[in-house]
Amino acid sequence: MGEIMTISQDMIIKLLLSIILGGIIGIEREISGKYAGFRTHILICFGATLMSILSFEFVKGTSGDPSRIAAQVITGIGFIGAGTIIQARGEVRGLTTAASLWAVAGLGLAIGTGNYFISVISTFIILFTLIIFRFLENLISPKYSVHLYEVKTKKTPEVVNEIKKIISQLDLNVESFEIKRKEDFFHVSVSYSGSQSKDKQFLKNILELKEIEEITHRV
Repeated sequence: MGEIMTISQDMIIKLLLSIILGGIIGIEREISGKYAGFRTHILICFGATLMSILSFEFVKGTSGDPSRIAAQVITGIGFIGAGTIIQARGEVRGLTTAASLWAVAGLGLAIGTGNYFISVISTFIILFTLIIFRFLENLISPKYSVHLYEVKTKKTPEVVNEIKKIISQLDLNVESFEIKRKEDFFHVSVSYSGSQSKDKQFLKNILELKEIEEITHRV
């Protein structure tokens, strides 16, 4: 019959620290409205810390390799992270949250091995990356998203030519362009990917067309 593992003060400190550091990252994700937020990051950090502690306990007094369990933790986090990534309407969402989950698992392993200083420093580096770098990213590289417009008009050829001219001037990446007739009106649907600034300019140019009866915009 196996021996019952003794829970030391050091183990309790590690588990509590994992809750605190994982929770700090989780709060930022929760505030940002991400699917994997406060509780998810705490549980992953806590779980990784627990696995790290147990890996050393299991091989204590043997020639076993404690890193084998840690390696499986990283593999398991890959599956969880993949679940947070969503591909929809030409956009891939959740990559940053998946990366934060992977990083938090790393924090848990560091805490479990007793590397407290590097765990705390890494937590602030992760926070800095998620908060400060987000603003820098938006300044350097504006985000692109898919926009769908439906234009209602009676003068199809003129409107279509003007819309195509606007698209060409703004260098938009068109995904679909359809024309349908409903009763006495023609409905021109155009879907494209572009930055928010180009979308605002596109809408401004469209509104200047006199032949337009109605405009519907979806993002």
